[in-house]
Amino acid sequence: MSQQPGKKHSQNIGNIVHSALQSGDLSRLKDLGPAISDAVQDAVQPIAGAGAPQDGAAQTPPPPPPPQPDYHYNYGPNSSRPAWQGRAPQGQPGQGQTPANRPAGLPGKSAGLAPLALGVVGMVVFGIGAVLSAVLSFVPWVGGTFLGLGIGFAVCFAACAGVTAAGAGTRKLARRLGQYYALLQEKSVYTFDDLAEKVGREAADIKRDIKRGLKKHLLPDVRMDYAETCVIRGGEAWQLYLETEASRKTREAEESARERRMADPTLAPIENFKSEGAATIKKIRAANDAIDGEAISEKLERLENITARIFSYVEAHPQKLPDTRKFLNYYLPTTLKLVEKYQQYDQMDPQPANILQAKQDIENTLDTIDTAFNNLLESLYQDDTLDVSTDITVLEKMLEQEGLTGKKFDIDQG
Repeated sequence: MSQQPGKKHSQNIGNIVHSALQSGDLSRLKDLGPAISDAVQDAVQPIAGAGAPQDGAAQTPPPPPPPQPDYHYNYGPNSSRPAWQGRAPQGQPGQGQTPANRPAGLPGKSAGLAPLALGVVGMVVFGIGAVLSAVLSFVPWVGGTFLGLGIGFAVCFAACAGVTAAGAGTRKLARRLGQYYALLQEKSVYTFDDLAEKVGREAADIKRDIKRGLKKHLLPDVRMDYAETCVIRGGEAWQLYLETEASRKTREAEESARERRMADPTLAPIENFKSEGAATIKKIRAANDAIDGEAISEKLERLENITARIFSYVEAHPQKLPDTRKFLNYYLPTTLKLVEKYQQYDQMDPQPANILQAKQDIENTLDTIDTAFNNLLESLYQDDTLDVSTDITVLEKMLEQEGLTGKKFDIDQG
């Protein structure tokens, strides 16, 4: 009868695996080979003896166990494979980042270690089991049983190989993510093209890494923009991006609506008027910002205010557009020309007497323009005030005729 391996071998193998996983030093797994070899020899000898002749004939010694590979995985300080510690490669920004200042959630040196270790252990155990079962399948009386076991061991070996590959891939990904994150500590927004130039990899590969890291929650406080063109770190930078994106969408919606109105012959004139008004007010404000002097600044502020009120009223009452033809085609362009001339003269150093006189003339003219534009605005309101006055007169007469009031409405119509 075959004898099962002793508890001593099982405990020894378990202690080796447990010690390697607890310490994170996979180099200790090299001791698995001799331990498993001893256990295999103890299991093979009774089975081989059971199949030997019983008449005293010369016995054939059991086949030697297959050579054990040296599974030496040294990830310690002396290993040629650098342990991942969240630092960039030599010469890259962010080098020297230690686990002490690593943000929570960023993968450390143990990333992928558990599946890698379990996969390696499984490959060793099931690989030896598969080889041993293949050898024992040739032993009479028990060959069929070990053939089935060998197939099972081979399947398990393949599964462990997949786990090992996944663990190794996670460790490589973690190192790359640490490199990207170190760069994002220096600047909160990077395009994938800029990252590619920094780390020497393809932008598409970096984007794929970032997506995997975000899916696995390995990049704390990092997001991609909606168009997937850049990576953003930090809540403040993300909020700024959201505001910029919202502003862009608003501008696009307004421009789309304007294009539709411009395509309508009845709305196109007022749209042109609105565009002209916005451009004019912008020019007046820019000139005011560039010109020194409190007195001229007050005049330009009044000019900007009355001009904006005229444009706003006509936008709300498109039927008034014909009444502003001279204002739009002559008065306003001439006024802007004077303001720009004043700005040009104000930048001269020194300023001759004739330039000073020209500036004074323009300032005086701005007072006249302000009065004229206010009168224009009042004339635009005239029809409205006349309508109000007419309505009041009619209402008073109707109320008097019905005897509903003993006196006229005391309404100031001025």
